[in-house]
Amino acid sequence: MFGWLRLAGYTWNHKRVYRVYKALKLNLRIPIKRKKIKRPVLNTLAASKVGQGWSLDFLSDEVMAEKKTRILNVLNEYSRKCLLVVAQSTFKAKKLVAYLEQLVADQGKPEYIRCDNGPELLSVTMIKFALKHGIELRYSQPGKPMQNGLVERLNGTIRRECLNLAVFKIIAHVQDALDVWWHQYNFERPHSSLKYCTPDSRYWQGERFQHQLVTP
Repeated sequence: MFGWLRLAGYTWNHKRVYRVYKALKLNLRIPIKRKKIKRPVLNTLAASKVGQGWSLDFLSDEVMAEKKTRILNVLNEYSRKCLLVVAQSTFKAKKLVAYLEQLVADQGKPEYIRCDNGPELLSVTMIKFALKHGIELRYSQPGKPMQNGLVERLNGTIRRECLNLAVFKIIAHVQDALDVWWHQYNFERPHSSLKYCTPDSRYWQGERFQHQLVTP
């Protein structure tokens, strides 16, 4: 800017120009560059048995009266069963872990949870939860969401089959619609990727197979 003013014929020195520049609040704060997270390439193959691995991700949607909602999705990688779909205004680490604790109590713990690098998932609370249960956290590499492709596909299914079909006034209405979708997705609709089984029937087929392996 100082160079432009000199070329235009103004003789003000650089200190005066900078003083006026700040007084007019034209000086913008330069954001501090955050150090990029580096992750090794982990095994991206889907689980080969029912209790082996879960995929976790968040989805956002607009709500008229409450502006925005975040939706937590947890997927069983083997059966493609949606274990949990919950809409809240925000998801802090403590709330996320509370839902996961309940899921572990109901379903048993997985060997690993595959997720991205969101702040809730990098938190001390989440890491303590994983250590407590002996669960491996498999973080995808930044900028490579398809390393968690199964739950990314589930996000698209939820948006296409549920969220895009209505305008929601409050988060409770979002949850009501998700509950209906969740039942249809898991128990009623056959999936071509599962040889036209439902995720729930695939889940119990896997459970029976594992029980036969351990039963003498």
